[in-house]
Amino acid sequence: MSGKRALPRNVFIWHLDGANEDRIPLGGLVLTAGVTNTDFRQMLDVLLITSSDCVVQNENGDEIIRDNQPLLPGDYTVIADSVENGHKIVFFLDDLDQIAGQSLDSRLLNDPRRPPDSLFRWHFRQAVLANMRGIGEPAHEQDFPPGSDMMGEIQAGPNAAERMEFELFDRLAHHTEIL
Repeated sequence: MSGKRALPRNVFIWHLDGANEDRIPLGGLVLTAGVTNTDFRQMLDVLLITSSDCVVQNENGDEIIRDNQPLLPGDYTVIADSVENGHKIVFFLDDLDQIAGQSLDSRLLNDPRRPPDSLFRWHFRQAVLANMRGIGEPAHEQDFPPGSDMMGEIQAGPNAAERMEFELFDRLAHHTEIL
């Protein structure tokens, strides 16, 4: 069930090459409920490495500023020579539970045993990079029915060597004492 994450995208990110005004594709995302212009700009902060703040324009040439207006589907051009947003829930695929745009429950956030904000930031960065960069990272099958050839499916899938290494170390880590 591995597929390209880019197929269902309805927001596309381009870089404008000032020398010849060519648009170079950078990535995109599937727009889900609750994603605002501020969320989009924070995602771009993760996706792009720039020496200064960049200008982002929609297909009409209007600048997209960091505000709480809903992000609209379409083409966005980057012109460059949410822990950070109240623990807001951001979806990168269809939100079947309709919780996108809401914040994490305050009971979790107030619990002293909760994950640190650095873990939430790391997870958000990984989600942005996996879902928005280029054509997106391949989606890996996680649900193998009983009797299926898990090894064969992994070896036939994308990034087979890296995936096998991950699966091996993930399973061995539970049987190894860490000193």
